[in-house]
Amino acid sequence: MRRGAVLCWLMLAFFPGSPLAQSPTAGDVIRLREYVDLRVNSLEKAEDRRAEVDQLSLKIARDELARRLDVLNHAHEQTKEKEITFLSRELHESAMKEVNQRIVALEKTVWGFGAVITVLAVVGPLLAKFIWKPT
Repeated sequence: MRRGAVLCWLMLAFFPGSPLAQSPTAGDVIRLREYVDLRVNSLEKAEDRRAEVDQLSLKIARDELARRLDVLNHAHEQTKEKEITFLSRELHESAMKEVNQRIVALEKTVWGFGAVITVLAVVGPLLAKFIWKPT
């Protein structure tokens, strides 16, 4: 056997999945160069398939990222719309301070009227008894 054919058969032992690994017959002996060309072609095809899968994976990842960004943008717009109806803490505190001041003023007025009514209720009958005399 020639040296190239021996090397070819030795290489078959290391690459059992290749088409050359099938049971050989006397006419199946090929040169090492032909074997290497077959291997290179099969590796190139495998690399092409891997590149196609990579491109498809990148497209899927881009589409998914775009979808997620759209969802986030929609959520952000909804939050902005809700935020318009919110009241800032400073504005709320100043309004509450004003309301509290008005409540204190109203309480003072009510207490004042209560004091006047109490005085009139206690002193009024005494004054009426001594000042007002029915004729």
